[in-house]
Amino acid sequence: MRRADRLFQVIQLIRGRRLTTAAWLAGRLEVSERTVYRDIADLQRQGVPIDGEAGVGYRLGKGFDLPPLVFTNEEAQALVAAVRIAQTWLDPQLAASSQDALSRVMSVLPAAARAAAESLVVMVAPIGLEPEVQHVLQRLREAAEAKRHEFRNLQGILRTSWVMMLVFWLGWMAGEWVAIWLFGLVSFFALREFLTLSPTRRGDHRSLVLAFFVVLPVQYWLVGTEHFDLFTVFIPVYVFLAIPVVSALANDPMRFLERNAKLQWGIMVCIYGMSHVPALLLLDFPNYDKKNAFLVFFLVIVVQSCVLVQHMLSRYLKRPPTAPNISQSFNWQSWLIALFVAGLVGALLSGITPFWPAQGFVMAIVACASGTLGHFVMKALKRDRGIPSWGGQLASTTGAGGLLDRVDALCFAAPVFFHSVRWYFGL
Repeated sequence: MRRADRLFQVIQLIRGRRLTTAAWLAGRLEVSERTVYRDIADLQRQGVPIDGEAGVGYRLGKGFDLPPLVFTNEEAQALVAAVRIAQTWLDPQLAASSQDALSRVMSVLPAAARAAAESLVVMVAPIGLEPEVQHVLQRLREAAEAKRHEFRNLQGILRTSWVMMLVFWLGWMAGEWVAIWLFGLVSFFALREFLTLSPTRRGDHRSLVLAFFVVLPVQYWLVGTEHFDLFTVFIPVYVFLAIPVVSALANDPMRFLERNAKLQWGIMVCIYGMSHVPALLLLDFPNYDKKNAFLVFFLVIVVQSCVLVQHMLSRYLKRPPTAPNISQSFNWQSWLIALFVAGLVGALLSGITPFWPAQGFVMAIVACASGTLGHFVMKALKRDRGIPSWGGQLASTTGAGGLLDRVDALCFAAPVFFHSVRWYFGL
């Protein structure tokens, strides 16, 4: 269910009840109670008069209603007639959905139009499709929708690769500091995307300012000045303490742990993880002068290849997903094969890196294992928030993923790859 549809359902479920608990809403919508709390908070910020609080219950304020649909009596009758006729030709699932849609429209029609629609008698000749044919059509429609969804996912992965290649070439031609600025902008917008879909309170404003305008530039400045020892511990050690201290000074204990954990997660993934990509440009390899941009090229290619191969294999192997509530495309067989394929790609690309083919094979597997598992973890976070992509409602509606959907695997792969390379070569 899209988030916009779920918010509409929340209003519909609360309407007409004296008191509605979050637990009851969570059960009806099949989401967690935390997701219900976030949805209620978002609706309240949008001006929907929902009274109540967590642990007690909610009710809709008097005088609030969705605006009626402006249909004439004849238009309402035409709508009912069209649905009744179409139901004889649709497969069972679409027929049931059309009835649900008609009921929803009828509930918000003006009284006169609703009365006219309900009084309409439609005589439909029993010339519809046979049940067997309807079920075949349903399976064909579902298969076509699955293929369309798969194509959009593949298109997003390929688009990510091209964007990362563009950043790679710009960094190679314009210099290291330009690449650092570019990846800093990617971190900024990825963190903004991560936090936009999570409700915040007034007490979080100082922490957000600290994250965006202090932590992010300082982290990338440490990268640019090659303070690698401090850059690797700045966020996990110092920022880990600074963020909750600033939040506590705001004197707002409401969901303190949840709010700070959310911000810490965003900083670690979007700033700490991504900052390791331009850091690869500054490592000093023996007999590998001014070629570090190819190391970034190597990392992007092997990680994206692994994600792409795993996604395709999961569709063709037809193995049951390992964690179906998290991802329908992750299973151990396709994951292991994708790692092996990415390792071969790494061995083939070893000529543009400081690695021998065997080293390139191992380093590619290390990077891809961490990147794909991190991508899997980010899917779990999206399921917890009830969203299909980090791009928000607009991206979900159009089918395009957000920026974080495109770079999350790289955010997890880059730190592991960076420290593995630095440790192996003793840099």
